[in-house]
Amino acid sequence: ETDSGQTLWKCSIKESDAIADHIAAGNKLSYRLPCHSFRSMLPPFVEGERHPILSPSWLRYCMRGVLFGALQIYSENRLSGYDNSTNRLRFPEHVYCWFADDKDQASSNEDRWAFYHGLKLSSTSNSECWLIQNLLDDMQGEDFFSFLAHSIANIKKQSGKYWDLQFGEVFSCRKATANKLQLVDTIQQQGVCFEDDESCAANIWIPIEICKEIIHQLFYSDWIKSSEYVEELFSNLNQLAVDIANALLSKEQEAEAPSQDEPDAVTASVDLFTFLQIIMKTYLSHRKKNLVHIRLMFETASTGVLTDSYDLQKTSSSSCSSDQKSLVSVPQLYQILQTIWQSITLEETTMIYRDAYDTLYPPSQWNKTAPDGINYQSFLAAAERHSLFSRV
Repeated sequence: ETDSGQTLWKCSIKESDAIADHIAAGNKLSYRLPCHSFRSMLPPFVEGERHPILSPSWLRYCMRGVLFGALQIYSENRLSGYDNSTNRLRFPEHVYCWFADDKDQASSNEDRWAFYHGLKLSSTSNSECWLIQNLLDDMQGEDFFSFLAHSIANIKKQSGKYWDLQFGEVFSCRKATANKLQLVDTIQQQGVCFEDDESCAANIWIPIEICKEIIHQLFYSDWIKSSEYVEELFSNLNQLAVDIANALLSKEQEAEAPSQDEPDAVTASVDLFTFLQIIMKTYLSHRKKNLVHIRLMFETASTGVLTDSYDLQKTSSSSCSSDQKSLVSVPQLYQILQTIWQSITLEETTMIYRDAYDTLYPPSQWNKTAPDGINYQSFLAAAERHSLFSRV
């Protein structure tokens, strides 16, 4: 319902999940392989050749090097004011370049395949692998990475010493995460073995109180404000929390050891990557509902008021034609977006509208009649450029 009291759509929030699943089922891409963009840049395997598998420590070092390198580039772009996602290197291309070794292309490709297969084997059982594979798959778009980057920046800021001391000096060095060659060089300079499982901690612990503060910042802000999400995430955290010795959290090995009669001080903590996984799954659920609501409002924009029900059979047969017919103007788009995000401005709306219109009506189409507005698909393209769904 808009501020003026106009009803745009009547449906319970739970029903939108079923609608979202129906829409997703109709958009499945049968021929797209997992991590398709990344794999399309790699040479094919010779029939009968074994996939390269390296140690868990190697995979962790590479995952964190790749992720921190991408986050550093993202942060620098934002600080410099260069935040145009259309020209930013996306994650699959970043990973491909990160493993590059001009002197040994064959070894670079072996590392890329080993990285991909390491993620594939562990993504269902390991939160860190799940996170990196989703980034490498790139199906969730730039919004996924933007929201993740914002979440990690907040966690790092709140964690302070817990972050730097647990990750170690290797990942505190900007040059170390620029590419694999730099990472290996930095590790060797510090006398650490790249293949040693003990040299790269599997778990990074964050105190539960910091986690709860982050949840409140992310899911109870002007952009996403849901007490339901906050309560659900708090409940999940309490189930995941583990008592971790303070000495392990801060790596203070030289601290004075307690007497045998006094137990080590502990802090209830949650693994960083498990925490990030539940944050990102909650974000994806939230975005899915918003996309459903916006699509339904686009599809019925020409009638002015949405119906009280959603016909799955009719929608599946007319979804393609509705995208062409359901064009919305700037005032209509402003109403739609304000229904989802009350704090959005008219200036932001017009910027999104302009990009969406240019997508729908590029110069190659100027010999045809100009459309009277934008459609849902062109809106999605513009929304991703502006990171509309990842803003907090």
